[in-house]
Amino acid sequence: MRMISKGFFYCIIFLSMLKITYSQELICDDFKQGSFFLISDEYPELFHKIYRTENSQIEINQDGEEYHYWINWLDECTYVLRLKLDRKLNKKIDSLDLYIEENGGVLVEFMEIKENCIISKASIRNIDDEVSNSIICLSR
Repeated sequence: MRMISKGFFYCIIFLSMLKITYSQELICDDFKQGSFFLISDEYPELFHKIYRTENSQIEINQDGEEYHYWINWLDECTYVLRLKLDRKLNKKIDSLDLYIEENGGVLVEFMEIKENCIISKASIRNIDDEVSNSIICLSR
């Protein structure tokens, strides 16, 4: 009886470790297309709604302002956002937007999935020291 319970115990430990490993595995496809919301680590009171297709993204901030982007997927978990420089779509293009565009856009990397959200790291593409973290969650 003792051998069975010991084997059962080891089986439970193995299955628990398997579940932990599986739950931390990134499933980036879940975040490639659809509706999401974004919360910044730096400004948690601010949020953006995101509507994403295969190659474009629309962000709507808490004030209702829309920003339209092109998406270039570099791999399953990394993409570059480039602002669509069309004043009909993006009415508030400012010097920061132009600076980001001149440096190659925003590089976004998915770091870790937690429940229905993904922790991401964003940086200006050709500038290493401008990094911000955010949480992107599936809208349901």
